Amino acid sequence: MFMTPRGLKIRIDIPTGFTLLSHLWENDPKTDAFRVLKTSEGLESIPFFAGFIGAFIGVFYGSASWHVAAGLVTGNVLGTLLTMFGAFVIPGLPTIATWWSWMSGYGLLTGVGLASAWVLKGWGFAAAWIAGLFIAFVISNVFIQWPRMMYYKKKVGVPFTQSEINFFNAYRLHADRLGISHSIEVSEDEIQSGGWQRCLEDFASKYPEAVARFVR
Repeated sequence: MFMTPRGLKIRIDIPTGFTLLSHLWENDPKTDAFRVLKTSEGLESIPFFAGFIGAFIGVFYGSASWHVAAGLVTGNVLGTLLTMFGAFVIPGLPTIATWWSWMSGYGLLTGVGLASAWVLKGWGFAAAWIAGLFIAFVISNVFIQWPRMMYYKKKVGVPFTQSEINFFNAYRLHADRLGISHSIEVSEDEIQSGGWQRCLEDFASKYPEAVARFVR
């Protein structure tokens, strides 16, 4: 297992994960582990970002408080499905979400949303925002991601979570940008070649605090 710079767990063994990252880094030194892992964080934040936008649409254009919850749930579920299947049909969405991921965390953006809903429309709209977060969490995790995780466990023997899917999708996005194969197959010979170690050492030299999260 390894982690992204902000601590998102990627449950893939380090040699396999960093062998994939080395494919990109060796083709373009600017596409290093940090950049790809930040993209993973961006993809991870797409459901929250889409839900946030949906909730704000409900605040500004909704005539009833439940419109806020409906907008948040709709955005979150659509964002979850887009990331799950790697269907980034909205131009620039991964890039926007990656920038968003730099600001997210610690509940600050949720606090901004709740405060805005309360000030603009009253406490009922703020309460609907909270209800929407709960409903979106249940739908996304229980009815979408859990069955998908069990599918992978049955199919390949590994219960990949959304974090691993987002890592693979981040790899594929950068591979497409560089014009190289986006296959995620890694051979034992590649691992034995040591490319993953050089990639990890480069990451550690630039961001020692990030690597210290998962290498002791």
